[in-house]
Amino acid sequence: MVRKMERTKVIDIDGILTKETEGFSESAYKNRTPNKRNITVVRDLKKRGFKIILHTARFKIDRELTVDWLKKHNVPYDELILGKPQAETYYDDKASNVLDQEVICFSGGIDSLIAWHYLNFPKPIYIKINHKYQEKEIKSIKTLESLIPKLKVEFIEGPDLSQFEVGDKAYISQRNLHLALMASHYGNKIYINGIKGDNVEDKNKQAFKTMSFAMNSIKKESEPTISIDSPFWNMTKTDIIKWYRKNYDELYVRSTLKMSVSCYDSTILGSCGRCPSCFRKWIAIENAGIDARTYFESDITEWSGIQLYVKKMKQGMYDQQRTLETKTVLKKYNLW
Repeated sequence: MVRKMERTKVIDIDGILTKETEGFSESAYKNRTPNKRNITVVRDLKKRGFKIILHTARFKIDRELTVDWLKKHNVPYDELILGKPQAETYYDDKASNVLDQEVICFSGGIDSLIAWHYLNFPKPIYIKINHKYQEKEIKSIKTLESLIPKLKVEFIEGPDLSQFEVGDKAYISQRNLHLALMASHYGNKIYINGIKGDNVEDKNKQAFKTMSFAMNSIKKESEPTISIDSPFWNMTKTDIIKWYRKNYDELYVRSTLKMSVSCYDSTILGSCGRCPSCFRKWIAIENAGIDARTYFESDITEWSGIQLYVKKMKQGMYDQQRTLETKTVLKKYNLW
C-alpha cells in the first residue's frame, strides 16, 4: 500500500500537553502535570501517520528539560520548536486547548471506507441498531478487516430501531442523530460520511450543523465541543474514488472497492447489481476509470431499472453533474 499524502499537526505544550500554564522556571517546567487525555490523542495521531510538531514559547535553553519531560510522559513527536514570542495571550484562528478525539461511523460502504483513509485513520466504530442491513454490513466490514490489517472496527450496541424501518430501503427517521449521540461517547469529532449532492433530511451539511449545535447545548462546559461533519461535502462519489486511486496502490484500491458494500439486497453478502445503490456504485467507479462490472452478483448492465434512470435524467430530474456522469458510463455500454 502506498501513501502519498502527509498531514501535520502543530501542538503547543503548556496548557495542551500539560495542565498548568503558570511559571517559566526550570522547576515549574519539570513539575508540569501531564494532560493524559490530550497526550493519548497525540499518540493516536502519530499512529495514524500524522507528522507531529511541538511548538512552544519556552526558551531554547529549556530544550533539554522539555525533551526529558516529553520522554518521561511518552509523548511522540517529529519536531520540537522552541521560541514563540513571549506573550500573555495568543490569538490564532486555528487554536484550541483541547485536542479532538476523532471517530468515524464506519458502515463498510465506499464513502466510509475512503473517508477513513482520507482522514488518516480515525477510530472506526459501527453502531448496531438492528436494521435490515446490519448483518450484511458487519460481514462486509469483517472482509475489509481481513484485507486491511490496520482496520480494526469497534462494534457498539446501540438502540434497536428496527421497528421504525420504512420501505424497501429500510429508512429510519433521524437515524444519523441516533448514531451521532452514540458516537459522542467515543469521541467529540464525529464523522458521518455525506458527499456532494446528499440531501437526506438527517444527512446534509446544515443538518449536521444543527445536530452539533443541539448536542453542544446540552453538555457540560467542561466537556469537549462536539462536531458532526463529513470530509466530502465538496466531492462526489466519483471524486473520492479518484482521490483513492491517486493515493493508494491500484490492486489495493480495486480489491477494497469490490468488497465495500452498499446494496439493498440483504440476502447476499456482496453487491447484487440489481438495485439503485449498486447502480450508483457502478457509475462512480466506472467514472473513476475502473471497469467494475465484475464487482456485482449480476451483470449490472442488464439491470431493468437503468432505463428508468435514463428517462428521469432526460426529463431533468437529477442535477447536471450526476446526469453527466451517468450518461458518460451508459453511453460507453450503449445504454443511453
